[in-house]
Amino acid sequence: MLERFTTDARDAVVRARTLAAERGDGTTGCHHLLIGLAAAGEPTLVGAGITAADLSRALGDLAGGPEGDARALRAIGVDLASIRASVEATFGPDAWTDAAPRRRGDRSLTERLLGRVSRVTPAMRKSLELSLREAVADHARTISTTHVLRGILRAPGDAVPLIVPPATLDRLRAASRRAA
Repeated sequence: MLERFTTDARDAVVRARTLAAERGDGTTGCHHLLIGLAAAGEPTLVGAGITAADLSRALGDLAGGPEGDARALRAIGVDLASIRASVEATFGPDAWTDAAPRRRGDRSLTERLLGRVSRVTPAMRKSLELSLREAVADHARTISTTHVLRGILRAPGDAVPLIVPPATLDRLRAASRRAA
């Protein structure tokens, strides 16, 4: 199935993984994927004037989440960056992100697409499944960034509703249907 993703759609997923890793998030979610789509120049997002920078800024502004947690730890004198560096120096470069146990033989579509990063949120896994359904419904031979966007918009999970206002999500749903 991976061969059905267009280059831009694949790049968006890789960007999502990279963003999650850069932020120190334990999982890759729909919000990371949405930012990856914007960075890949998904036409519906571009047409709506939604940029990866705007989405990243909105994600960073959330009170909770890893950045909020890191700020809270810094406020009490804990330097998360130095702890992470120490863990990676002691246990290897991927020790921080590979700390969660894996189930034996668990190789989902999402995991195969993302490579070594196996921890994706259930919402992201579902959005990628829905993107396949969107492509099938369009009788498309490939899964484009628009199909991936529609998959996210059908079941916006994770922090997507927190970084994109509901009215904008509704406009994006309508615009992505017209883009078909």
